[in-house]
Amino acid sequence: MNITKRLHLAYFYFHKKINHWRLFSLLPMQLQLDILPANLGSNYLYDQTIWIKTSSIKYGGRPYVGKRKIIQCGDWDIEEKIKINEFIRKNENTSSIVEIILDGKHYSNTKQYKTMLNALNEGIKHSVLRGCSSVEEINNYFENMIATYYTIQKNGFKAQSELIDGNEEDEMAIYIDRYGEFNKFVGPGHHRLAFAILLNIEYIPCKIVSIHCNYFWNNYDSKLNLSDNITSIINAYSELDNY
Repeated sequence: MNITKRLHLAYFYFHKKINHWRLFSLLPMQLQLDILPANLGSNYLYDQTIWIKTSSIKYGGRPYVGKRKIIQCGDWDIEEKIKINEFIRKNENTSSIVEIILDGKHYSNTKQYKTMLNALNEGIKHSVLRGCSSVEEINNYFENMIATYYTIQKNGFKAQSELIDGNEEDEMAIYIDRYGEFNKFVGPGHHRLAFAILLNIEYIPCKIVSIHCNYFWNNYDSKLNLSDNITSIINAYSELDNY
């Protein structure tokens, strides 16, 4: 067993079994970041919904993020960076909303619908199907999505915790790049972002799922532990204190 796997096991033991950070936090900060397992940090180190200005989400894209960590190095934040108004036209998920609402297309003529139908007909089990296993379910998926748009138009935007059937893990995923700007990359919320932009909604709920390591270190406070550093950075962006 290599040293990385040993450290991962030690992390899980101390955090999951003993359920405190005292021993883990004694490690140098860089080592804590290095051994923090992928896809874990955003659930355990920071798992709060914050409200941000819709207009503050400047870019979108589909870069290769790899095994996402709450603090992520690399060029994922600049590999594919599209201005948000162009992105909602270009991205298959967001463009379906634009095509239906602005262009007046029937949902069956959108690119996303055709992609889902092709996957269904070819028997491909893929996330593009959104859990649908029949044409009827695909149709229902789009009809529910359109109904959600008009519900938001009437009642405003709500966080997942405010919805009867909401799932807080499904809150809109937002990334902070090396410059401290918001990006919509991989994760839930593409349709909801398109709703908010088209409806000119000022504030939207989201979860920060990854922060570029350059921005983290530029805002790092040596007096704080890892969790508190992340909380401090993210909370600085929260626009609405009531949430």
